[in-house]
Amino acid sequence: MVVLVALALAVMVARRAHRRRSAVQALKAALVGYSECMLGAPLAEGETATARLRRIEAGLPERVATSETASPDDAWPLRCRFDLDRAHAEIAGGPLAREQAPARLDALILRARVDPAPADAPDLVDDLLRAAVLASVPASPRRYPPATARLAPPPASPLTATQLTPLPVRVSSSPDEIPGTDARVLRLSFFDPRVSPWTCSFTPVRGEALREARCGELERGTAAPAPGDAAPPGHLRTQRGRFDRFELVRPVPDAEPHVDYLPSSTSTVALYGDQLVWVAAHRWYARTVPPGRAPLGPPVDLGEVAGESPELQRCQTTTASVVGVKTFDDALGGRRSWRVMAAREDGTWRRTPGRAVVDVGATLTCEGHAGTWSWFDRRVVTQVRCNADRCETHASERMTLPWDVGGPLYAADLGGRALVLGLGATPGPLTGKTVASVRMRMAPLAAISHAADVVLFADQAHDGAVVADVTVYVRDGAALVLLRGDDPLPYRAVRVDGLGNFVPVTIAE
Repeated sequence: MVVLVALALAVMVARRAHRRRSAVQALKAALVGYSECMLGAPLAEGETATARLRRIEAGLPERVATSETASPDDAWPLRCRFDLDRAHAEIAGGPLAREQAPARLDALILRARVDPAPADAPDLVDDLLRAAVLASVPASPRRYPPATARLAPPPASPLTATQLTPLPVRVSSSPDEIPGTDARVLRLSFFDPRVSPWTCSFTPVRGEALREARCGELERGTAAPAPGDAAPPGHLRTQRGRFDRFELVRPVPDAEPHVDYLPSSTSTVALYGDQLVWVAAHRWYARTVPPGRAPLGPPVDLGEVAGESPELQRCQTTTASVVGVKTFDDALGGRRSWRVMAAREDGTWRRTPGRAVVDVGATLTCEGHAGTWSWFDRRVVTQVRCNADRCETHASERMTLPWDVGGPLYAADLGGRALVLGLGATPGPLTGKTVASVRMRMAPLAAISHAADVVLFADQAHDGAVVADVTVYVRDGAALVLLRGDDPLPYRAVRVDGLGNFVPVTIAE
C-alpha cells in the first residue's frame, strides 16, 4: 500500500513538473514573439528597448499601416498584443499563477497590453524584459527568426542632436550663396540687420566635398575665403538712381576703382568668378573680366533667349561652369518656364542647342559639363538633363510617400541618382503625438518611386531637435543639407554622398 501511495505521489509530482515546463516553454515562446514584434532584431550592446522603440517610431509609418485595406490592429505596436494575450493566458491559467516572479511579470504584461510606453513608465518594455529574466523566461529576439515571425518595423538610424553640433552662426534668416572659383567649396552668407553678418565656407576633407565648415563674423575678419577659392575680380551694382542700369566695379591697387558701364538693354547680369554673364534684348552673352583696368575680353554671343524676365542660374564642377537662363511665358502657365543652358570648359563657352520647358522651382545641379534641372510635382520627379548636344526629359513613376509632407520637397540629381528630401510628419503610436523628421529618398530616377525612405534627423522626443526649414546644396557629388531650427544657434549641417550615406559636417575651430 505504501508503495502504491509513493508511486502515485511521484506520478503527481512528475505531471506537475511537466505542466510547469510546458507552461514555461509556452510563456517563453509568447514573450519571444512579443520581443520580436516590438523590437525586431536583438538589442545591440548597451542599447535599451526604449531607445530601440524610439528609433522604430521615428521610422514609421509602415506601408501596411497606410493601406486602405489594412486593419488598425495590423499596425505596429497594436499587433503585438496577440503575444501578450498568449503570455497572460499561460501565467494566469496554469501552474505559474501561484509563483511570485511570474505574477509580477503578469502585472507588467497586462499594463503593456494597454500601452507599451505610458507617460509615467516610458521604460515599461525594458522592465517587462527584465522581469521575464527574473521569472526564468528570458525573451530576447532570436538572431535568426523564422520567416513566419512577426517582426517589428525596421528602426531608423537618424543623427541625434548630440551628434549634430550647431554651426556657430546666430543669424536665423535664410542664407545666400556667395559665388566662388573653386567648385569644391560652398560659401554661404548669413545676414540679419539686428546682428553682425556671418559667412560659412564648406570645404573638402581628404577628397570628400562639403565635409568641413569654417564660420565667422564678417566684421571680425575671421571668415576669409577658403583655400583655393580666389576672390572675384570685382563686383556688380546698379547705377546710382537707376535700378535698371548696371555697372561692373573692379578694385585697383592704390587708386579709385575702375567702373565699366553695361549696356542699357541689360535685363539681368551676374559675375561668376571671372566670367560676366548677362541677358540683353533677348540674347545672352559672356565675357572674361580681368583684374584692375585691363580691357574686358570679347563678348561671346550665346544665342537667343525666349520669354520675359530672365533669371540666371549657375552650378560648377571641377572641369566646367554651367549656366542656365530661366524666362517666363504666359503661354506655359504659372508653373513652367523656358530654360537654356551653356557650359564653359577649357576656356570655351558652348551652348546646348534649343530650349527646354522646366518647372519654375527646379533645382540646377551639374556633373562634368552637363547640367540637370530636377523637380517634384504631383508625386512625380522630373529631370531635364542637358549636355553639349541636347536636352532630354525623363520622369519617374508616381510616388507614394507614407508620410505627410511638411513643406515643399527638394529634388535634385546627385551623381546620376535622384534625391528627394524634405520635412515629414508621421504618427507616433508610442508618444501619442506626431513625429517630425527630415526624410530623404535616393535612387536612380526609374526606381525612385519604390525606394526606401531614410530618416536623417528627428524631433526632440527622438533625440533630435526642432527643424523649421530645410535647404539643400549640391557640390561635386555630395549634398549639404542645412537644417534651421529655433535654437540660439539655429543651423545644423548634414553631408549626404552619392550612395545615400549621411554624416554630420565637421565644424573647424
